[in-house]
Amino acid sequence: MRRSTLTAIMLAVAGSLGMAMSGTAQAADGPSGTWKVRMSFGGTRGRVSILKLQMERDKLTGVMLHNQGSRTAIENASYKDGKVAFEVPRERNGQRFTTQYTGTLAEDTIQGTTKTQRRGRSMTLNWEATRTTPQDISRDVEIPPVAADIGLNDENYEVWRDHISPDSSELAWEQIPWLTTFKDGILAADAAAKPLLLWTMNGHPLGCT
Repeated sequence: MRRSTLTAIMLAVAGSLGMAMSGTAQAADGPSGTWKVRMSFGGTRGRVSILKLQMERDKLTGVMLHNQGSRTAIENASYKDGKVAFEVPRERNGQRFTTQYTGTLAEDTIQGTTKTQRRGRSMTLNWEATRTTPQDISRDVEIPPVAADIGLNDENYEVWRDHISPDSSELAWEQIPWLTTFKDGILAADAAAKPLLLWTMNGHPLGCT
């Protein structure tokens, strides 16, 4: 009886230590790192964005790298007891709106929901993030290599090339029979009895100003 009681106590202590060590390991890993984020729209998974998080003591900071290549610093971020929360502000058509992210961290996955308020309407979606590396991201054509902080080299050259090269929809403007002088445009519009579109620009078309 005495031996069985001692064994039970030892097992209980060992179990407690194991739980403590597990919690310590989770806290040590925490949310710091690079995450591949996908939103879910009624069963349909959206495009990939990249979330970079940094945990220093009790402060969580980070940046969201959108699939268009833009960056947004997260706000009001927190992490405690496996719960991640932060906000991503965006601006569209002159209006600022914020998406609130909340989720639960389990090993290399974060799952949760987002809430967005736009024009007085609330929208809630599911989101999931999986831990990844810049090298893995550079092989995902949906993500601009710059979002992964990867410089141009022999290994990621094709990814850069495929990302920069325009597709057929982006070259549709080449099929329009543009006229290069205002006079020719006026004459053509008058002959066709149609309005005239005048397109002007300031600077080098390749941005070499």
